Amino acid sequence: MIRKLRFLFFLCLFAGILLSSQYVYSDDHINTADLTHAEDKSAKADHGLPRLTDLKSLSYYKVDNRFSNMEPYSTALIKKGEEALQNDKKTEAIAFFETAIELSPHLPQSYLNMAKATFSFSPKGFIGSVGYVLDAWKALTDNLWWSFKAAGMLLAGIYIALFTAIFIFIALLAFSKFRIYLHDIIEDRKKIFLMLPSVILVFFGPIFGIFAFTLPFWVYLKKKEKALLYSLFFISAIAILFIPSLSTYLNAHTDATLRSIINTNSGIYAGNAAYFDKGQEDYETLLSYALNKKQKGHYNEAIKAYESLLGKGNDAKIYNNIANCYVGLGDYKSAFLFYDKSLKSKELASAYYNLSQLKNELFEFKDADVFYKKSLEVNADEVALFTIIKGHSAKSSVVDEVIENNELRALAFQRIHGKASSSRIGNIFTFVQAPFSIFLLLLIAVAVTIYDKKTLSKAFRCQKCGRILCIICEEEEIVEDDICPTCFKTLSRTTELNPKDRMAKKIEINRYREERNYKLRIMTLFLPGSGHICFEELIPGFLILFLFLFFISSAFIWGLLMPSVLMAQFAHTVTWMSIAGIIIFYFAVVMHILRKVD
Repeated sequence: MIRKLRFLFFLCLFAGILLSSQYVYSDDHINTADLTHAEDKSAKADHGLPRLTDLKSLSYYKVDNRFSNMEPYSTALIKKGEEALQNDKKTEAIAFFETAIELSPHLPQSYLNMAKATFSFSPKGFIGSVGYVLDAWKALTDNLWWSFKAAGMLLAGIYIALFTAIFIFIALLAFSKFRIYLHDIIEDRKKIFLMLPSVILVFFGPIFGIFAFTLPFWVYLKKKEKALLYSLFFISAIAILFIPSLSTYLNAHTDATLRSIINTNSGIYAGNAAYFDKGQEDYETLLSYALNKKQKGHYNEAIKAYESLLGKGNDAKIYNNIANCYVGLGDYKSAFLFYDKSLKSKELASAYYNLSQLKNELFEFKDADVFYKKSLEVNADEVALFTIIKGHSAKSSVVDEVIENNELRALAFQRIHGKASSSRIGNIFTFVQAPFSIFLLLLIAVAVTIYDKKTLSKAFRCQKCGRILCIICEEEEIVEDDICPTCFKTLSRTTELNPKDRMAKKIEINRYREERNYKLRIMTLFLPGSGHICFEELIPGFLILFLFLFFISSAFIWGLLMPSVLMAQFAHTVTWMSIAGIIIFYFAVVMHILRKVD
């Protein structure tokens, strides 16, 4: 099963890439010329930042300022590459995409476009595209902001698909068992009141009304089917508990300061777009503000901000960053003083490494080698990362201490957590707080369990001929569950029926099977999984239904609820991947059912 899902994922991925390659993305929110103009305008205001056309100088600027991503520029280059690809200038397009990757190695869209541009059905072209797709996945996981937003969109798609699947699943379940329930109501009119709890509980949230709606039909389910519904109770409870986390992922973009903090600490260039709330004195905001000032060359302002942080956190890191500001000012004496203060507070690999770079600048190579070896002793892995991006002078070679990705994630949940109660997706499930929601789900689960144990007699549908009967109304003894006495005699006790009656019953059984298979085909054509649910194959039916609805919700969310302007092209690709998933999954399920019933 896992291998089939993995194959389906890659099939959808490449189909989506191929489909998206047939269309030029057109969106009022983003325009290549406007973006290029905006970046050129930013270049004039941002201390000699090169223009988009001067790619060599732009690469030097990126390295000297230790930026990991120059996303606005890479986005503009990707747009130029897509235009070239549409004009059959493949070599030119690949050159644009390669430059975009060089400027922003953690930008997934660059790799997806390379996969699109280099794809062919030859082994080399196919394997090369797979490699770029895997690179895109790695870039996504390495890019905190993108992974945060992508996780939010993914979870939103799962939540919407889960709720819709549960709603349709229980509605189809009720529809398939409704005639049996009516038969029991005729025998005992009090059973009509079993519908009342769903009417009451729906006012606490749609999910409670839906689950309470299973109460009248619970006794007609098999053990595996009941186990599936219990699992859905549990999954819904987990989903409700994680609604605040989902809200954090979806609402993160509303906090401009959080975005600036993440960009600054992740080394993502954002021009003059950094925004920090005035009056905020928390450690993370002030540290990020100081880092941003240092990146822009405002060293004295950065030093002042760093000094306000002393005594509030890790002073060793603050002293290291102050020393780096003095390196930028050319005041090496003060820099050595603060590096010394940093190492006296705590041994940092960054402080030793920075001293080695500064000693190299002063041609004191012996001391530089000593400090470099000490940095390796403290943390060789960090030093390896420091050397990946190395500037052309001591000012651009020294390394600042920043907030780590796991700390940034924790900060995001801390800042956005309060907005969880306003989550619209949360309201799809429940109108009440999580603890009371869990109590209501538990109450419904207990109610259906007690009702199941207390019910001694119930109607059932014969699996062979479709006839509905029960112990009360049946004159003959029922010796086999889910099979009426006549079908049992026809199939097992052939001597108890005369040949004419037995043949008539076999014809009736065959007619019922053909009618059942016809309805299964029609319902699967209309909505994959619905036929399985109606004809008591609930577990595969629910899984098929959920996956199909997930592709639909994913296409809807990425197509209409674009997370940000810079993610527009990525959202376009994911939308087409989802559409490809809908088509491939639909035909795969339909063909499987047609082969099965034939």
